[in-house]
Amino acid sequence: MRGMDDLIRLNHPGHAALRRGRRSMPGQPVLVTTVSHDRQPWFKPWPVAAAVARELGGNRLWRNHHVHAWVLMPDHMHVLLSLEDDESLSQLMRRVKAVSARAVHAITRSSQPVWSRAFHDHALRSDEAVMDAARYVIGNPVRAGLVDSIWKWSCWDCEWLPEVGDEGLDSVRGTGRGFRRSYEKRKRR
Repeated sequence: MRGMDDLIRLNHPGHAALRRGRRSMPGQPVLVTTVSHDRQPWFKPWPVAAAVARELGGNRLWRNHHVHAWVLMPDHMHVLLSLEDDESLSQLMRRVKAVSARAVHAITRSSQPVWSRAFHDHALRSDEAVMDAARYVIGNPVRAGLVDSIWKWSCWDCEWLPEVGDEGLDSVRGTGRGFRRSYEKRKRR
């Protein structure tokens, strides 16, 4: 005999349906979006956003995975990355959420959940350019009306950075000046 929880799960598959068919493919560019628990604007206060951005901008969190771009919004984040074969996307996102939640809790002294349990991922097809997807990711604060220029939003990074002072995302080109690339160069020295 099934319990009430089992019946609810059968009638409302929720996030389990999103996981069905999910595959972690090494080298496949993936756009990941995850939202805060109950869409709370955890990352609106600067000290909290800065603490999480420090974690997102560092190598330790991503290990061998290649992060092309990320942006932290007041109540969610977008990450464009290519996975390596040492762990699944689910494992990676579990770590990203845990590390960033610890950063939030250290600043806010709260023990409330920071992230929703699920995330949405979209594997880029061969006809979708990674640089175009990166432009989309870093353009989120502008499209949301939070700022009128990506340079006025502090919590983002992209391996293809626009030239300083360029306002349009059409100016984004592969300069190789992204945080992670410059960090890698410093680390090798």
